[in-house]
Amino acid sequence: MENLYSPYKPITETESEIVLELNSVRRKFMAFNYKVFPIFFVFAAIVSMSIMNHGEERFIGLALGISLFVTAAIYAFIKYIVRLRVNTWGVTVQKSSLLQPFITEHIDKREIQKITLKIIKGRGGGVFHYVETIHSKKIKILSIPLIDIDRKNAPVIGKKFAEILGVEFQG
Repeated sequence: MENLYSPYKPITETESEIVLELNSVRRKFMAFNYKVFPIFFVFAAIVSMSIMNHGEERFIGLALGISLFVTAAIYAFIKYIVRLRVNTWGVTVQKSSLLQPFITEHIDKREIQKITLKIIKGRGGGVFHYVETIHSKKIKILSIPLIDIDRKNAPVIGKKFAEILGVEFQG
C-alpha cells in the first residue's frame, strides 16, 4: 500500500484524527542539512578568511567568508516540520531548526478558516498545505517534496484535513 503522506509516516489515521511524523531517514537528512551544514559553513568561512589574508587573496577570502556566514545564518533560521497532528480540536505542528530544536504551534479549530494547497514546480518545489486563520494568517502545516508525492494525491490530503476540522478546502 502506498503511503499517501510520504516522507511522513502516519502514526494515527482515523476519521477524527491524523498524526504524521517525519520518517527517520528524512529526519536525519533534514537535521544534517539544517543543523550540521550551518556549522560547517561557519567553520569554512573562518578557514577561508584565515588562509586567504595576503594581497589580492584577502578580498576573495573576505567575500567567500562573508557569503558562507550569510548562508549559515539563513540555514540556521529555516524551520522544518517534524510532526503534525490534525484533529477535531485543531492543528498542532512541531517544527525544528538549528536555533530552536523544539517548536510547537497549536492552532485552535475556532481560528481556522480554511485549508489551502499550493504546488510549486521546479527546483525546491513541493506540495505545501497551509492553514488560513480568521486573522488572515497563513501557517504551513505540511511540506512534501515533489519527488515524494503523486500530485493527484495532494488534494486528497488537504480534503482529509478539512473534513476532520470541518472547514473549507481550497486547492
